[in-house]
Amino acid sequence: MRKHLPLIALALGLSLALPIALAASNSAAAEPTACNADIALRTSEIANLPPSGLRLLAESCPAGRVSQLYYNRAYAAELQQDYQTYLHLIPYRSADSRDDVNFSAYRMFLGLAEAFAPQAAVSPQGRVDWLNQAYEQANELAELRMKGYDRVADRRAREMQANEPEL
Repeated sequence: MRKHLPLIALALGLSLALPIALAASNSAAAEPTACNADIALRTSEIANLPPSGLRLLAESCPAGRVSQLYYNRAYAAELQQDYQTYLHLIPYRSADSRDDVNFSAYRMFLGLAEAFAPQAAVSPQGRVDWLNQAYEQANELAELRMKGYDRVADRRAREMQANEPEL
């Protein structure tokens, strides 16, 4: 899989294709550049990747925090795509739907988490850990709300706030 990653990345048009290709060609045991925490935190290069591209990056990394961050970002993008599909399936929904408000808050929270990660933790690994926690919590709440479990999601959000005051 690792030797085909540069070709797959180039086919997807990923901006990280060259660093991955160089890292993968150096040696079979070399860690791809995209697995570096500093690269993973550059949202400008990663923001436009489709979920499949994020999953490819996650698979190229050895099991770790950076890999989990790519998986969390891919899952968040898939949840957003699923929500858009859900909106198209219901043609006569109300304009002021609570779902819209909740999902807008979800997207806003993830954007703010990405933007304020440097202030939340000084080290790149600390930022990756903080972002992983933020994504996992936000994804859990969004998934519950999409399934119609708003009360469970509200209770879970209160539990998260009580246990995790820094998020």
